[in-house]
Amino acid sequence: LPLRTVAKKFGMCTTAFKKLCRRYAIAKWPHRQLRGIDKKIAALKAEMNYSSIDKSSA
Repeated sequence: LPLRTVAKKFGMCTTAFKKLCRRYAIAKWPHRQLRGIDKKIAALKAEMNYSSIDKSSA
């Protein structure tokens, strides 16, 4: 979830939530990084499905 959404769920403003994260050694909120990894995984799965379909039709 994006930082803004999580901060809202905890009833905090984003600045206070960031300060709390920094206190517990979370330098960056990982939402965008995790979203990028999820996209790469989905692309690899799609490529694997495409190759298995291609091999079975040969």
